[in-house]
Amino acid sequence: MCITAFKCARRMCNFTSVCAIIKFFQRTYCAKYKYNIVHITKMCYSEFNKKSINISDLKGVLLMCQYAVVDLEMCKVPYGVKKDKYRWKSETIQIGAVLLNESMEIVDEFSTYVSPQFGFIDTYINNLTGISRGDVRNASNMGEALQKFVNWLPNGTNVVSWSRNDELQIRHEIEAKDIRIEGLDIILDNWIDCQKTFGKKMNSAKCYKLSEALIAADIMYEDGAHDGLVDAYNTALLFIKMEKEPQLVLNSYYQNAISDENSRSGFTIGNLLSGIDLQNLVTA
Repeated sequence: MCITAFKCARRMCNFTSVCAIIKFFQRTYCAKYKYNIVHITKMCYSEFNKKSINISDLKGVLLMCQYAVVDLEMCKVPYGVKKDKYRWKSETIQIGAVLLNESMEIVDEFSTYVSPQFGFIDTYINNLTGISRGDVRNASNMGEALQKFVNWLPNGTNVVSWSRNDELQIRHEIEAKDIRIEGLDIILDNWIDCQKTFGKKMNSAKCYKLSEALIAADIMYEDGAHDGLVDAYNTALLFIKMEKEPQLVLNSYYQNAISDENSRSGFTIGNLLSGIDLQNLVTA
């Protein structure tokens, strides 16, 4: 029945009708019969790919995507190169991302290595990220990698990352390397800073590390820090919790630690001398 309806919708080749039918089956089959949404998506691709319907638009409808959470891994750029050819201190070596639907479920993932043009992977970066020179030797350049990423994103998806560093890194590289990709400017202009959002919920201007924020929010996160896909996944876990819980409840141990820290920070010389009889001390 499901496939028959998809074929009928495909014959119509009317995008509005297609979207309406797909959304109906999402609500009916995925909820009632516990069908996997990604499986339904692949079924639809195989049907609609036979007609001239924009697959990127269709993907957004199928998965009802709202957000893509992204993370970049970078290597260092030598000072001499930075001075003469490329004025930024870092260069991208991996793009990792996960896709969230309107129910704030992770429904797809993206990861690609990027071959640096000016920087190199030293021992420190290799140990930190697990990315080797061999991993990026035959990888896509930044322009090709970004094009893959934009092609993977459903139209209208908002991009999220931990801090603005990744957004700024992309801006720096597309300027320095003269990369031009249709739609990338809209993505960058609507970028969401998850770190800033978390800080507001904490009523703090502090720039929290992702690992600290995950602990504070009582989230069991995936190990493998500084892998682009793992960091994107962990950021997504925190972003999902913040979206679902407007009044974010912090880990009780973390709350106690913050209270103790605030108590110590409010300690003054007056507190120190309060228990001392200064008059007797002077006369003695």
